[in-house]
Amino acid sequence: MDGKLLTSSLVHLKGQELRMIYSLLFKTNIVSLISAKTKDLFNKDVDHFNASLEKEIEKLAHISDEALQIDLFLKLTEIYELKGTHYDTAVEIEQKCADIIQSAHEEMLKDEKEYKEFVHSADDKSALQFMIHYQMQKVFSTFDGKFKEFNDKERNDFTEKIHQFLMDLPAEKQAQLKEKLQIDELTNDTVRQIMVTQGSVIVLSIIVEVAGFAAYTTLTTAIATSMAIVGVTLPFGVYTFATTLLSLIINPFVLIPLALGGGGWLLTRQNKHLRKKLVPVVLLQMTLPLIVGVGHEEVEQQNLQAFISRWQHQREKQIELNTLQHRLLKEIAFNEKNARALEKKSSEISKNIANLIEEMEHLHRSFKQMIYSIQPNEQSALYTSLLEISASKKEQIASIEVQIMSNSKQSGFWNTLTSAFDKNSLKNEIRALEKEVDQTENQLVAEFLAMDCAILHQEQQRYAAIQNSMSELNNERSEYSKSSVTMRQDIAKLEAELHDVKKELKEHQKRFYGLKDIV
Repeated sequence: MDGKLLTSSLVHLKGQELRMIYSLLFKTNIVSLISAKTKDLFNKDVDHFNASLEKEIEKLAHISDEALQIDLFLKLTEIYELKGTHYDTAVEIEQKCADIIQSAHEEMLKDEKEYKEFVHSADDKSALQFMIHYQMQKVFSTFDGKFKEFNDKERNDFTEKIHQFLMDLPAEKQAQLKEKLQIDELTNDTVRQIMVTQGSVIVLSIIVEVAGFAAYTTLTTAIATSMAIVGVTLPFGVYTFATTLLSLIINPFVLIPLALGGGGWLLTRQNKHLRKKLVPVVLLQMTLPLIVGVGHEEVEQQNLQAFISRWQHQREKQIELNTLQHRLLKEIAFNEKNARALEKKSSEISKNIANLIEEMEHLHRSFKQMIYSIQPNEQSALYTSLLEISASKKEQIASIEVQIMSNSKQSGFWNTLTSAFDKNSLKNEIRALEKEVDQTENQLVAEFLAMDCAILHQEQQRYAAIQNSMSELNNERSEYSKSSVTMRQDIAKLEAELHDVKKELKEHQKRFYGLKDIV
């Protein structure tokens, strides 16, 4: 029953009242409260908390009622970390609303000793009734002090509103009131008199006990009007919130740690605690109109269907993002598999090329041995000239080596030292000459392979075949490498798109709490 009532209240909540409740619950925090109260000390002509609240309400003007209803519902589930469901039917929503009420009730039982005592002594049967009665008792208690400050006219005006309500009650209810209040007649004078003598809290509580929740509309209207008389001009809903907020910010367990530099973690923790404290007041403000009989079932069904449709729209967006995410993951996996296959093929070709290079180098070394065995009559002029250059370089190397050996035989410190410097210099010359010999022999090999000589045809053909194979393999490897690079670029684009989709999905799930619980 509690869940159904809160569901109905939620979809009936609209306009300024909806934005006020939303702002009070989710735009209010410890820092803003302390700041507002501090400003009040320096400028008592302005209620800075109410001024700040009005600005927050204005910011919500462009957001539809349906969007705020969804937000309010989801944030209430988030406060108590309740898992989300599909919310396809009224039953699912009502069950979650019942969970919200039960969570708020259990939190109050755990944190508030007075509430626990109230529950044990009250006759209410549901968690919502307990919380509403308790919140109203607190309002009555707050008002009691103000009532005692009223002058005769103000008291008379207030009690006249109460008296008019009592006169409209059925005869049996009036009889019960007389019995409980221990009076003979329900007149304005007797009501005013017992409120003065017994206290407004007791009288108002008895009226609610007998008349039921319907009494709240009259009582809250009368209280709100009377508070305006003594200078409190806040809307009644804001006033009940402000009463709760004030009790929190003057709590030393809140102020002292903050004053000592509790940091962002402590602020976050205190703000979560603040919201849990405000939820029961929210439930009071939301459900009271329906409890006293305001609302139409036909309109409720239309509003609830609009609520479900809007939630389904957010679910559909999550499904779209999940589908896109799965598709991208599949494409990335497919492309990754292909890229690895291309890279494996390229690696295999590289191994084949390495084997051919090794075989070519072996043939090249063999050719360097064979170039000196070509008969003079088979040599070209260039070939003969290159042989002579090679022989001349080798003679120079031999001469330098003899010089090094000769220098090493000299004795004496300075001769040994000079010989060591000369040896390094001469070895550098040998290395330079050996490099020139190697270059000359490579030229000879090239001439050797170009000769039209029958005994060389087999070696020449084998060398040419290796060169052709290497050229083909290099081209093939180049194609595989290009394809692999293109594939990797495609994968990078897909991964970037996947990152954006995951980010959007995460933000969407954060924006609409409970979506990520839905498989």
